[in-house]
Amino acid sequence: MISLLYKVPQKPLTVYTKVSGSYTYRNIHLNLLPTIHYTQMKRFLFTAAILGLTLTSCSKSDDPTPASDPTTLIAKNWKNTQTDLLVDGKVGTALYKEGAKDNPMDMSNFKMNLSSNGTFVESDVDDQGKPYQDKGTWKLIDSNKKLQLTYEDKTVETYDITSLTSNELQVKAEQKLSSVSQDDDFGLAFIAIFLGITPKESLGLQMKFKPQ
Repeated sequence: MISLLYKVPQKPLTVYTKVSGSYTYRNIHLNLLPTIHYTQMKRFLFTAAILGLTLTSCSKSDDPTPASDPTTLIAKNWKNTQTDLLVDGKVGTALYKEGAKDNPMDMSNFKMNLSSNGTFVESDVDDQGKPYQDKGTWKLIDSNKKLQLTYEDKTVETYDITSLTSNELQVKAEQKLSSVSQDDDFGLAFIAIFLGITPKESLGLQMKFKPQ
């Protein structure tokens, strides 16, 4: 979901973000915490084969939608409300939380529209406030425990579904450090370094969404 590659050590440090095969330059300002602005989907290209998934079905008594059909529950327009950095399987720090001040990462404009016809559109804005979109197809696999996204550039990404109700979608993805490629995934470790976090086994992200 996020793939940042280290570029040149400057002040502010410059990195570039890989999105659909292209690279967009971004700055990290080292005032307390890095402030990172992204385009389109906050995609980090983790190898899908190493991602494990868990589905927590809808069980709240105040949930107006039955949990019997995950495909119906998930098919809507979702807005990101929180993104956490996972370190060794646990939440290391909050990168973005809706309504909070001084978020290390700006994901306030990131939305993911999963249509009932099996297509999706991810939308965001760049540093100049210009809208970007990423499109493709989606499906639930592995007994509805995995959300698989296939982008127009043929990239396939699979995510853990840790919570799915009519009013919340939560996904996560983790990667063992032993399988991290500098070309693809150094950016997540780069963020951890500047947050003063030293992982021992794995790094990942956990994202929460609400219906838009």
